[in-house]
Amino acid sequence: MKKTLFVFFLVTSSLAVLQKGSASSPLAEQFPPAYEAYSRAVYSTTASQKELDGLFEKAQNGASDYDSWEKDALLALCYFMKGMESYFTDDYKTAGSWFDQAQKTMELSIEKNQNAFNTAYLTQIIMQNAAVKGFSFQIKYVPGLPKLIEKALTLDPHCTQALYMRNFYNCTVPIPYGKGYLVGADSMAQLLASEEKKSEIQKYLILSARGYALSKKNKKAEAVECYEQALEIFPNNSETLRALAELKK
Repeated sequence: MKKTLFVFFLVTSSLAVLQKGSASSPLAEQFPPAYEAYSRAVYSTTASQKELDGLFEKAQNGASDYDSWEKDALLALCYFMKGMESYFTDDYKTAGSWFDQAQKTMELSIEKNQNAFNTAYLTQIIMQNAAVKGFSFQIKYVPGLPKLIEKALTLDPHCTQALYMRNFYNCTVPIPYGKGYLVGADSMAQLLASEEKKSEIQKYLILSARGYALSKKNKKAEAVECYEQALEIFPNNSETLRALAELKK
């Protein structure tokens, strides 16, 4: 009888471990559903604040299913999305505070285990933070980002986020720091057409960044096409609608 109970204990304990593992597959391979739902709601820019707060809480609580660097990385991304909430409403001061918290938390993740995933997402957090901060922040962090991006690609040459950030840098940072808007735009087109795994949000970001770069070179028709394709993914995104309206004036 005791042996049967012992075997039963081993089986149930193993199932508990397996169940937790299935709930938290490696973060670099797949985001948890709660974070996916929250980030999509943020980029939709149509969810109510009450809805966003509830989704943020669920996404943040989901980090408890992870350990070590993954837990910090997911928390950092939750803070980053919280900052994006404010960014889309033009509340740059609040956005910057959340981006600061996201940056510090992602740096903690890197201290525990640097990999392509957390390194690439750190560059995105810094770039977004630079968009709402002053010149002193920008000159401190932005020129050094290409080396950080290349570090991520050294760790994993197929990291979609790192490939995106290398192109995004060129799409948004002028020469001599970047390689040129058209270089960035062409690279984004190649990434979009490639077989690299891309989420719907990544596809949206690729199209939006490409549209911005093309608009900077006065290629309005191509830029409009990119923004319209981005809006097929998030039809009501306020930033993309605003950019498109400017081009159509």
